[in-house]
Amino acid sequence: MQLSRALNDYLSELGLKQADICRASGLSDAHVSQIFSGKIKDPKASIVYKIAHAMGITVDELLERSESYKDDQ
Repeated sequence: MQLSRALNDYLSELGLKQADICRASGLSDAHVSQIFSGKIKDPKASIVYKIAHAMGITVDELLERSESYKDDQ
């Protein structure tokens, strides 16, 4: 699963910035940055929910996309 890639793809498609996600989710810049960069590979479900909600997508949409990428891409 490539959660960070899916997050970044959605970010680009939706015309959002990480700062927008921080404000909407209440998460710190550092935490969001680590998740989007892939340094945190398996964030808590509650964090994934907050980020997905802040982006206006469902957790299912996010996870389906992240699982659709091959690990070598």
